[in-house]
Amino acid sequence: MLNFIEFQEKIKKEFLRVLPEMEITFQTVRKNNGVDLHAITIKAKHSNVAPSIYLDGYFMEYQNGLELNDIISEIVTLVLKPVPDKFSTVVEDFCDINFVKERIIMVAVNAAKNQELLNEVPHQIKLDLALIYKVVLDTTATVLVKNEHLKRWGITAEELYTYAQEGTKKLFPSSIQSMFDILQEIVPGEIPENSEFPMYVITNSKSLYGAASIFLDETIEKLEKLSHQMNSKLYLMPSSIHAWIAISTKCGDVKELSKMVSMVNSTQVAEEDRLSDHIYLFDAETKKISIVA
Repeated sequence: MLNFIEFQEKIKKEFLRVLPEMEITFQTVRKNNGVDLHAITIKAKHSNVAPSIYLDGYFMEYQNGLELNDIISEIVTLVLKPVPDKFSTVVEDFCDINFVKERIIMVAVNAAKNQELLNEVPHQIKLDLALIYKVVLDTTATVLVKNEHLKRWGITAEELYTYAQEGTKKLFPSSIQSMFDILQEIVPGEIPENSEFPMYVITNSKSLYGAASIFLDETIEKLEKLSHQMNSKLYLMPSSIHAWIAISTKCGDVKELSKMVSMVNSTQVAEEDRLSDHIYLFDAETKKISIVA
């Protein structure tokens, strides 16, 4: 069985055999929480578009028994898909602030675990978290906003934050839904409702990067209504960078909840998706969020 370096070189060799006109490079991409992923970038000569395909998942499938030829065939199929017309001018469009300003969203990450990243990107610190920014090109493609982009666009960090607030509201509007309702959609009639200690999921319409939604005014208003409905303050437990779980402060001991969040993070949540091990408190009277454990 090939090791990862041999696996990469084998894929590159096969690509050059099948698609000799392509320029092929490997790069290591630093993701959230310092997680490094390994991508192969395939670029046609005289093209501005160079799709990157992460190989880590494919290598895991190879280790689990998937034939190397099947993996190469799948990647070749991805590369040969026609590039949508909207991406034909993406490099030029990305340089235009009028194009990007309505496509900027906020993403919440753990500040302490992303110090290296935060040196390279504009951000705002919120509690122990940091809001960074991405430009949404379509439903699956995003580009991280870096410090040099602000200079290129001729805007300030404050203007970027304003654009991101509006873009997040428009593209990824916040959502708060009871866990019972979510489970009912998945397995109707099979989950008993816990009316004594209900749980609520805070995310957005795409369930993508939804943890940042708690820093929107519209979400604070929804949390305020939920708090009054439950007649208590709310504990906010980070599920991932994509969502929070809200429960009444009557539901349990905050130290035990903190232990539970830490355990779930370490055993159930991928490292690159982890947000925090802390428990947060929402106070409807002050409309403030604070760390309590």
